[in-house]
Amino acid sequence: MNARKVVPALRKREDTVAHKRFRSKSSKIARVRFAAARMRLLDVNRWSDYARFSNFQLVDESGNAVHKHAEEGLLVRINTPELGPRNGETYDWVVIESITYDNEDTFVGVRVRPTHAPGKSEQEISHLNTPDSSNNFTLERKNNLIIAKVIGCKAVTNTEHSSFVEKIRHLTTSQVAWLGGSTTQWEVFLEGIVNGRESDP
Repeated sequence: MNARKVVPALRKREDTVAHKRFRSKSSKIARVRFAAARMRLLDVNRWSDYARFSNFQLVDESGNAVHKHAEEGLLVRINTPELGPRNGETYDWVVIESITYDNEDTFVGVRVRPTHAPGKSEQEISHLNTPDSSNNFTLERKNNLIIAKVIGCKAVTNTEHSSFVEKIRHLTTSQVAWLGGSTTQWEVFLEGIVNGRESDP
């Protein structure tokens, strides 16, 4: 399966891509490596081991912590302390919109989208970006090569339902992201997902 069947078409400046390529000595080793990486990708509660810039926790629609692998419909609570509160929330929230596999153990894709916090109105999106945005995490194996990507689609800054202070926060953070900081952080994350190594504190 090609990642383009899972991820919407990219739209120039509004989209970001972090990607890493990992080559193994043989396709057999790559298959084992891919299977382990897939399990790490679906273990969202441990993403912080590989991406120290935020803390991630799977929760259900009532906001209760969930201790299992990712499933469609579950929420991810994201805590990035340096970004401060938004819409009165300490956290950013996304919903796991889709998880896609193939039958040959060569592809897995996870798409998440900004959403409201449990108990909040659907109009009160608690995230840096608008609900039109999505983050897409893909792992693809081609013989002895594994290609890992984080693709941010339609990454439009969420200012519609924000106060003046929150608008400044969103726009400033967005500007920093365009300088490449977020891309570098996600590349470190991908390194950890594929190789199983924790990122430096």
